[in-house]
Amino acid sequence: MRTRTAVLRTTVLRTTVLRTTVLRTAVLRTAILRIAVLRSTVSRAAVCATLLLLGAAACTGGKAAPAEASEDAAPAQAAHAVQAVQAENPSPASEPAPASAPASSTVSGTAPSGGGPAAVGGAAGANPRQAQVGDLTLRLSGCDFSDGTVTCALMVTSSGAASDIELHRERAVMPDGRELIASQHSLGATFNNFNYLTYRLLADTPTRGEIQFDNVPSSYDRFTVLEIPVNDRSVVFREVPFHGG
Repeated sequence: MRTRTAVLRTTVLRTTVLRTTVLRTAVLRTAILRIAVLRSTVSRAAVCATLLLLGAAACTGGKAAPAEASEDAAPAQAAHAVQAVQAENPSPASEPAPASAPASSTVSGTAPSGGGPAAVGGAAGANPRQAQVGDLTLRLSGCDFSDGTVTCALMVTSSGAASDIELHRERAVMPDGRELIASQHSLGATFNNFNYLTYRLLADTPTRGEIQFDNVPSSYDRFTVLEIPVNDRSVVFREVPFHGG
């Protein structure tokens, strides 16, 4: 009786051990299966990501997407990549463009060789004897020397409509650097020896004017610079010859 009982207990113990072993085996198999599935998923995700970066078709259930869909998606993917880079490395705010410099208020030129009148810089083919100041055309006719006085003749025309003109404080620079201020000036019938002269020009009618400089040395035959302020501009002629004796 005791022997049978001992055998029965041993059998029950073996059965319990066997069941435990089977259960552990099942758990181990399940764990191994999960690891395999996880590895497969990670590998597939890596492959898909690589294909997307290379511009290949998207992974759709193990089948490549149509070529047209891939081509259409490529620009969008590139745009997303650019936006991501810009978000990580924002560019500095652009600086405002510097304001353009105001137009020069000086019209300058150089007298041609051969004793001609001063030329005013401008477009190719422009008349070298004149300058344009708004609607006013100022033409330097020439300068004459007599008994220490140089008189420069002008022709001024207002284009299209009558307008006012103001001449003031004309000056000349000699080759030795001395500066001379005009002693008198005239325009039409208006004449004075003050700093300012104001005149009403008729439309499209050339009007003669003169500018006079005194105490000019007879050893020189030209002005290095002749500046004629006209309204709010300044017309500058360079290397202006004068004639006479």
